[in-house]
Amino acid sequence: MDSKPASPVNPLDYFEFTSYQHLNQARFEFVRSLGLLQPGMRVLEVGAGPGDHTRFLLEVRCVVTATDGRKQLVDILKTRWPNVETAVYDISKPAPWLARSFDVVYCAGLLYHLANPSGAIATCAELASRFVLIDCCFSCPDAPPALNPFPEDSNNPSQTLQDFGCRPTRSWMKFELEKHFRFVYTTREQPKGRRDFPTDWSKPNEGSLSRAYFVASHEPLTQPGLVFGLSRFVGSE
Repeated sequence: MDSKPASPVNPLDYFEFTSYQHLNQARFEFVRSLGLLQPGMRVLEVGAGPGDHTRFLLEVRCVVTATDGRKQLVDILKTRWPNVETAVYDISKPAPWLARSFDVVYCAGLLYHLANPSGAIATCAELASRFVLIDCCFSCPDAPPALNPFPEDSNNPSQTLQDFGCRPTRSWMKFELEKHFRFVYTTREQPKGRRDFPTDWSKPNEGSLSRAYFVASHEPLTQPGLVFGLSRFVGSE
């Protein structure tokens, strides 16, 4: 489970502790290095929380619509980023009001908090005219496709809405994405110096969550940091 404060006072207490901010900084540097996000791209951010990743998306000059399933977090988003379009939205449900008007769906640290990530992936495919960028926690070591339901605390604003999340295998994610996207990529490397982003998926990642990135696209992508397949050994430390 993710770390959380011992005595929360408000939702921000679940997001503003040091280890989480260090994790986010590693994520931002890595995503920037992939060269996928370009100025002017219309990005739907799902599971935006209080808007830390929203800030990053604005820094790379994307046009952002930020959403979260909890109204209390969307209220914080509105206060932090008053010029950003926001909405209360659960990505695991259809979204006819959004239509298909986004270049990218940005899905960081969300799918493993959902009881129905398959539905969320299908919706992402409808909403993204180009690609979806996913940062998720997975079971490690690698195994055949499996969702692996996982209990979570729905009272924690950084966790599930439904009391259960999941820890899918990477092969499950690839299988689900290939139902909706012609091109499914993992990354050639992982964020450097982060135990929670393992580079060896052949053995357990003891004492830590195991994170990785997927990029699923309706069109071929040529960025050198992307690769087809699920190599058990990713990049190098």
